Parts: sequence; structure tokens; C-alpha cells
Amino acid sequence: MYLRREKREQEGGVFRCIDGVSSQTAVQSWRSGGAPRSAAGWLQRGFLCSSHHCCGKRSAPSTLSHSAPGPAAVQVLKRYNSLTEVEGSEFRSLRQLEMLMLHGNDINTVHPGAFYSLRSLQILKLSYNKLTSVNPGLFEGLVGLIRLHLDHNLIDFIEPYSFSGLTSLKLLQLEGNLLKDIHPHTFITVSLLGSFWTSGLKHLHLSDNLLEQFPAAALQTAPRLELLSLHGNPWTCDCHLHWLLEWSSKHEGVIKCKKERGTNETCPQCASPQPLNSTLLLGLTADQLTCERPALRSPLKQWDNPVWAESETEPDLPYTRDFEKPLGSLTFVLSDTHGNQAHVASGRISSRRPTAAPPFPWRFGAGSGGMKPRITTIAAASVSVLAESDVFLPCKATGNPEPSIAWTKVSTGATIPANSKHGLRFEVFKNGTFVIKNIQLQDRGQYLCTAQNRFGSDRMVTTLAVQTEAPKIQPPKSTDIEVYLGKGEPMPALKWMLPAGVHVKPSQFLGRRLFVFPNGTLLVKEVSPSDGGRYDCVATNTVGIAKRTVQLEVRADSPSLFHQPPIPIPPTHRHAVPSRQHSVSAMYGSAVYLHCPESTGSTRGTIWQLPSKTILEHRYTPERPIKVFRNGTLRILQLSELDGGNYLCVYQRPNGEDMELFQVEVLMTAPRIEHVRTAQTKVTFGEHFQVDCVATGLPDPEVSWGLPDGTLVNNALQSDDSGLRNRRYVIFGNGTLLLQQMGRKDEGDYTCYAKNKLGKDERKVSVKVGPNAPKIRQKSHSLVTVKLGESAKLSCQATGEPIPRITWISPRNEVIPVSTDKFHIMDNGTLVLKRVRLADEGKYACVARNSAGDDIKNMKLEVEPQKPFINGIQGKSTSKVLGVSYQTVLLDCRVEGKPEPRILWVTPYGHSLTKPYLGGRFQVHQNGSLELRGVRKTDEGKYVCAAKNILGESSLLVELEVASIAEKPSFAVPNIEIIPIKQDGAELILECPARGKPNPEFAWVLPNGMLLTPGVKLQRFTHHLGNGTLRISQSVATDKGVYRCLAKNVAGQAEKRYALEAGRRPVIRGSTGGMKITYGLNLNLPCTVDGWPQASITWTLPNGLILNKHQTVGRVSFLANGTLQLRQVVLRKQFPLDNAASNSSEH
Repeated sequence: MYLRREKREQEGGVFRCIDGVSSQTAVQSWRSGGAPRSAAGWLQRGFLCSSHHCCGKRSAPSTLSHSAPGPAAVQVLKRYNSLTEVEGSEFRSLRQLEMLMLHGNDINTVHPGAFYSLRSLQILKLSYNKLTSVNPGLFEGLVGLIRLHLDHNLIDFIEPYSFSGLTSLKLLQLEGNLLKDIHPHTFITVSLLGSFWTSGLKHLHLSDNLLEQFPAAALQTAPRLELLSLHGNPWTCDCHLHWLLEWSSKHEGVIKCKKERGTNETCPQCASPQPLNSTLLLGLTADQLTCERPALRSPLKQWDNPVWAESETEPDLPYTRDFEKPLGSLTFVLSDTHGNQAHVASGRISSRRPTAAPPFPWRFGAGSGGMKPRITTIAAASVSVLAESDVFLPCKATGNPEPSIAWTKVSTGATIPANSKHGLRFEVFKNGTFVIKNIQLQDRGQYLCTAQNRFGSDRMVTTLAVQTEAPKIQPPKSTDIEVYLGKGEPMPALKWMLPAGVHVKPSQFLGRRLFVFPNGTLLVKEVSPSDGGRYDCVATNTVGIAKRTVQLEVRADSPSLFHQPPIPIPPTHRHAVPSRQHSVSAMYGSAVYLHCPESTGSTRGTIWQLPSKTILEHRYTPERPIKVFRNGTLRILQLSELDGGNYLCVYQRPNGEDMELFQVEVLMTAPRIEHVRTAQTKVTFGEHFQVDCVATGLPDPEVSWGLPDGTLVNNALQSDDSGLRNRRYVIFGNGTLLLQQMGRKDEGDYTCYAKNKLGKDERKVSVKVGPNAPKIRQKSHSLVTVKLGESAKLSCQATGEPIPRITWISPRNEVIPVSTDKFHIMDNGTLVLKRVRLADEGKYACVARNSAGDDIKNMKLEVEPQKPFINGIQGKSTSKVLGVSYQTVLLDCRVEGKPEPRILWVTPYGHSLTKPYLGGRFQVHQNGSLELRGVRKTDEGKYVCAAKNILGESSLLVELEVASIAEKPSFAVPNIEIIPIKQDGAELILECPARGKPNPEFAWVLPNGMLLTPGVKLQRFTHHLGNGTLRISQSVATDKGVYRCLAKNVAGQAEKRYALEAGRRPVIRGSTGGMKITYGLNLNLPCTVDGWPQASITWTLPNGLILNKHQTVGRVSFLANGTLQLRQVVLRKQFPLDNAASNSSEH
């Protein structure tokens, strides 16, 4: 009896399950055959967790299932096992899988397309494995993948476009690998038309790798990046990282540092050049990131190498200077631009005194005895070779320790390290020389040699050009033998064109008298005058064509020769007619064997003539599907309609040649769709729709589907879309169509087409999408704990069609409104409880309902055990209360805590009052408040409320003051004021100067009904504690409305209102310009102004005098309505008058 063990763990806030077996079963499994080394082995043994199987029944099965998991599995966790490879056949049935955890194994191989069928997968974790590279196609089909973890592997290179097609990818974890270089197109997830690339990544982790440089183009395609980790890499801080500083300043806070408890932050640091070693990269300035050539200062140096002065792009060359005898020569070899230096000195003469040490033993390098690699090979930047030849590209390097050398083809990113081979044509020798054998046109391009050790790296780029040669016919050296050789690169194909228009290829017979040797020589036996004419030899390859013409003239020595038939001629032997005829019928695509008797006494063997008139024999079989064996048998693989016809077999008998004819008939059938779903099909909204289309025919028909929108899709289109469309459909090899997450727009007719060369067939399926009852996700999360006084969130996410409506029911069976001071229901259905109290504990029910049904989720809210709170405050607190003589005073002591605390009141006279208490004028209520009735002056003093439970205690000190009289709050200014809202967004301050005895308490009511108590801040609105002032920062026009200030004390309540209205800039109405008036009359100049608040008007006279209030100056009066009056005008000339209007809305 096997046992089952269930283990639950919480990952990312979601409980996951791991389904396993007992330790005894595991030991037996290891002893019997060892642990499976591939994911298929684990899945076949049933080591898989599904949402309904792992967390459901706990019964112990009698046997361990060996069947593969069903498609209902949504989570697979195969962590910390011994898996070594992942194959594609393991997950074909897991279409609903959302999370796949394969970390902590020994996986070194993931077959291309292994995850192709996992269209619903959202999380893939391959951390802590042994992957070495990432290439395109590895994650093909994961259109819904959101998080991809590849950290802590052995990945040293990621080929471009490896993540293309992962359109939903948001997080990419590559920490702890061996990455040395990043291609600009590495992180592209969306590619359109080959010219537009972008990435939806938000989190990118590249820390703890071997990166020295980082191309700017790699981040240009990731505009949504929110987090980038680069620490733990040996960065080379030179001018090539200028862009990173600018990018970091524009995207402040995106590059994150590593912070662990008890340690300092780990940020990106420089490894070279040496002066900047261990310096924070982001703390440098642009002036510090330089790329300068090192200079050598020495009194022995008398001149500079002119090569360096001519070109800054030339590599460092040795500097050699001859000194006066007998000093010898001194050579300095400067290093790279990173401050690492290496100098070697040697003498031409030996020392007169023997010594054990060399004359110049010193050599300097970067660090302690080390030296960065330097490629010493001086190779041409471009190399040209002929096609189909071999090329050797040397690459020698020096360094301490000895660097490792590798060659990389830039266009593909393929890398070959030293002393290794790749296929039959590519090899890198131990000394770094790269060899390409039988070079082809596709081998051209740039090749990068990289030398690297722990102190740095050096690179050399070589451009390889592959040249081709047009074919040319080389005449023979001897004029007596008519042989013509064709030469060219690639090797040309030869053929002869006879006078009758017949084409003959090498090793091909034509009748009995004509034969072309493999080297191109044409042999004509028993020449007759009819053989005369023009013979053309044609040589062709991919580069060009060449032709040589021979004019043959035959002179007859006897008239009988003129009666020979022309070429080609049928055999004149007595067996010109085949001795036997065979009829062969075979199915399309099958293999056919035609048996012909073996030739006897002939070295040439049996000869076959195909329907195309091509001649074949066992030594010459150019057509790959057709082969002639030595015993005369002809084999045809994968029979097609082109292979039908007459096959003539010619073989040698002791008494002469004989022939047999084989008539081959290819059997084919028109396509026929055998089975489809019923013509009318109803699919539930949001579910997957799968319909089969089984088609038969020879050759195999090609199946395609017509969608309701008119789109025609097939396997060819599906495999060639390169991620351009968000594929929700999948066509399998057997013609089955799968559409994921059906919606209303997917309704309509789906037509299956089957077509081959003989015809086509079609069937139609009408699909209707019906309503879907609500389904609430994550029902297992039924318990939520929260601290007292904090907010709690109860999640309730439901799916369905139509979209379900979410309703919450409280523990008291009351429907919770959408938004109150206590509750708020978010758009996604989540219930938020503000300032949780003990009374809020209980079971809350979420009901999702639509026209198709409903679903219910129960959640229990519990408050964590805590020490007592008094009026929402832990520990000791104080307050003051003012009472009025002979009235009732209530001292609040609202106590909350878990477990329930004990409450004790201590009066100024030392009397202790417990809850509940009722005696005389004093009463302690159930909620802990102390009530004093008919309070007197003698009751003044300090009252202490103490609350205590097993977790701690809290206390409240209340100072009671008794006043003889009380005064209701009042305001000295008008209770209603109108204030404009300025257009510049300035701050508004609304005061509440209320007076009263005792001093009143203030509260503000906003236009939307929200109540702000003292000390509360709501977005841009702040109610200051103590003076009752309301501050509105960055006021806007939408803040208009009535704001109410409530002032309250024991004697009553008063209210002051502020009406905020949007201000309008003043506009002066009326015409401007010149005016005419009769001499001696009065002139009135009105100034009508529109605006709010009311604008102030000023007039400027010609003499510069400004009038800004109602006044009279001489014969000029400024009236109250803004009009300027000029009495008895006497001037006989023009003069200007200016007026202006302004209010507070202008500022």
C-alpha cells in the first residue's frame, strides 16, 4: 500500500501543492531503476500536482499511477530532482498549465519547441540548472508567459531574438550566469515586418554575470522597463558607457542596487581601468569615462612613433629605440585603454658578471602579477577566398594567466572555443587558429576572435568574403582527342547538345553509339555522315554559363554508310521490342522496387531508362529518390505522380542484350473529410473550443480552416507568422483546430478545407458562444488576518459572461454598500475594510451573479492578538475634557484588544471603578466610557483609564476641568464667503475662526460629503490640527463647491461656509481708438469690465498721472462706475488716455 504525502507551501501569496509519495516508495524507485533523468520520466510516474488532485482528497491510493497527467493540471512542480533534459512530448496534453517549476535540477538540454503546447503558461522557472545557451525557438509558443526565471545557470550567450514571440513577458531573471556580451536584439519580444522591434519587459535582472560592456540599443527597445539590476559585473568604465549615465538620469530609480539585511547596498562597480577599480559606476561623471591612448614617459624616450600620430584607430605597436653601445635596445609595448601596462626589455649583449637572474626580469601587468589579454596576430581586416576551398584565420594572444580563445560568427552569435570542432567543416585549433573547410557562400560575414582571462578581454574582427568564379571551358592540350573540361567555382554542370536537339549528360548513354564520360568527353561509335552537325558543350553554375561549339563533318569512304538512320536511333538488335512487359500499381508515397535481371559478362551492368528519358546505372544515379543497385533492381522512394510512366530495363545476356518494360501506375485518391463535429455547436464563453477535421486522400491532403472573419489559416501560415499576430488559434498536424478563450466575436461559421492535387473537400461547423456562469477564482483563500486598526483586503475575482456583478454580505447578514467611511468595493471585486476593529471580525460572503447563475465565496476575517488600544492608541496617552457645572460629562475610553482586556478607572480620590460599575453619579459603561452626571467643581482632577490583557497594557490620563458657564461657538465674520479659484493653481487657505466656551472642536465637510477631522490629509486637502484651518494645495477649477466648517462644544454647534467658484480674467468691453468731441463740451469715457471677482479699474492720463480710485483732479473725474469724465474740453490736439482692469484671477 503506497502512502501519499501532501505538502503545502506559499509562493508569491498563493498556496501551491506538491504531490509526492512516501519515503519508502521513493527508495524503492531509486533502487529499482534510479530517479528519472528527464521530465518525461517524472511525469510518467505521476509526480505532478493538479489543482483538484493535490489539495483535495487525502485518501491513500493502492498503486502509484504510471499514466501521464491530464489536461486539467495547472501547476507542475519538479524542483530539486535529477532531471537532465526536457522534451516536447511531455506537455502536449497540459493546455491549461499556468505554472511550471523545474528549478534545482541538472537540466542541460531543452529541445526546441518543448513548451510549444503550453499556451496558458504564465510562470516558467528553470533556475539553478546547467543550461549553457539560449537560442530562438526554445520558448516558442509561450504567448501567455509573464515570468521567466533562467538565473543561476551556465548561460554564456543568448542569441538574438531568443525571446521573440513572448508578447506577454514582463519579468526576465538572468542573474548568476556567465554572460559576457549582450546582443542589441537580445531582449526583443515583439518583431514586426523585420524593421520594428520592441519589448514589454518591466523587470530585467542581469546581476552577477561577466558583463564588461552593455550596448545602448539593447534598452532602446524596452521603453516600459521599471527595474534593471546590473551589480556584480566587471564593468569597463570608459567612453562606451556614456549612454548608461544619461539613460539612468532620464529613468531615475530604474537601476536598482542589492540590499540585504545587515549589509551595505551592492551597486554596479567598475573593474577597469585600474584607477576606477571598485568605483560606483553611476557615481561617475561623463568626464571620468574616457577612452584615451596611454602615453609612456621616460628620459630614455627620444622620439614618438609616427604611426600613432597618424591614426587613432591603429592598434598599439611596439616602440623600439636603439641606444648607444653597449646598451642594446629597449622595447615598450603599450596596452589597451584601461590603464593596464606591460613593458618588456631585453639586451643584445650579455652581462660581464654571471648572475642567476635574467638581465631584465621585470614585467608589469594589471593587478598583482596579472596582465589583460592582448591579441598579437596582425591579420588583415578582410580575407577573400574562393568557394569550396579551405581558409585559415590565425588568432594568437598573450596574457597572464594564459587567455582562453573563442571564435564567434557575428551574424548568428554561434561560438566555438579553442581546441574544439563544430560539425565537419568548422574547427578551432589549440593555438587559436580558426579553420573553415569547403567554404560555402553562406559562410561569408564577420568573425570575432575573443581572448579572455580574469583580468579582461581583447577582440579582433575579421571580415570573410567568399568569391566565385564563372565557368569556362578549358580546351584539351591535344588536338587529336576531342575532350573538353569544365572548370569553375562552384563546380559546373556539363551537358552536350546534339544536332538533333537531344541533351546528354555525363555518364549517360544514348542508344548504343553515344556516351558521355564523367569528365565530359563525348564518345560517338561507328560514325556515319548522318552524325555530322553542330555539337555544343555547355557548362553552367550559379555564377554564369560557358559554351563551346564543335562542327563535325563526316566524309564517307563507302556509299553504304549513307543508309544509317539519324541520331538518336532505336536499337536494331533482334530484341528491339522488350521481351517482357510488367504492369506495376503502387500507392502514392510508397516505395517501389522494379526487379530486372542482372547483366552477365558485362562490366557496365544493367541500364535503366526513366520516363524522362534519363539513363541510369548503378555507378551513376543522380536523382536521389531513384537508385539502381548492382543486381539491376531499381528503387523509387516516396512515389509521386511524376514517377508514373514506362521504365525500360536493358541488361546483357550471353547471347546479346535484352530489354524489359515496366509500366508504373501511381494510385491517388481525392481528399475526403471523414469526420467533423455536428453542424451546430454551442461553446461556453471563455472556454477552449476544439474541433477535429479528419481528412483522407492520396497524396495526404493539406488541411486549412476558414474563420468567421474570412481569414484562412493553415499550418504554413501558423509556423511563418513569426509572432506577428497574437495567435489564439492552433492547428495541429492532424487538422484539429483549437481556439482558446472563446468570446462573442468568435461566433460564426468555421469551414474545414482539405485539398490535394486531385481535388478538395470542405465541411462547415457553426459555433455559437453561450453565457457563462460566474466562477470565483482562488476560493481556497478563506482566512484573512489583520492587525487592529489597519486596513484589510478581501479578494473576490470572478469571471463569466455577461460580466458578473459582485455583492458582499457582512457577518450581520447586511449588504455592504459600494463605498462608505468603513467599506469600499474596488472595481475588481476586492472588499477593503478601513481601520479594522474587533467588531469587524466574522465571516464575509462574496456573491458573483449574472444571468447564467451565481457563485459564492466565504472569507473569514480575524484580528491578530494584540495588546490593548485605547481610543486607537497603544501605550500611554492623555487628553483634556472641559465640562459645564451640573451637566453630564462622558469620558471616552474605547478599549480594543485581543484577547479582551480588563478595564479599570481610577478617580482623583484613588477610588477604583471596574467595568461595569453603577453607583451614585458615576457609571462605567460596557464600552469602557466613564459617565459623570451633575458634574461639580469638586470633580475636577485626573482620571486614569487602564486596560490590560496577557500581551500588555495601555492607559489614558484624562484631565477634567469644570467650567461654571458654557458659550456656544460663534464666528465674528460673515458665515458665508465667496472665494475665487485662481487659474495659476495657487494654494487656498480656508480659516475657521470660531469662539466659544469651552473651545470648540472643528470638522470640515467637503462638497462631496467627505468629513475631514483635525489632522487628516486627503490627497490635496489638509485639515490642520488645532486651529481648524483647511489647506487646498494646487487648486483647480474642479474644486469649486461649498466647503462647510463645523465648530462644536458642549454648548452647541456653529457653521461657516465657503463657496469656491472659478475666477475669470477681466475683459474690457467696448471699442478703442480715437474719439472726436466739440470744443467746450464734457467727455464721458466708460469702462465696462467683465470678470470675477470684480476687477479694479485704473486710468492713466497723458501727463502720466494714474487714477485708481474715485476722485477728481481738476476737470477730470473718476466716477464710481469706472467712467472717466473730462469737463469743458479745450485742447485742440490729440492726446492718449489708457485704462486697465485687473483682479485676483490674473495671478
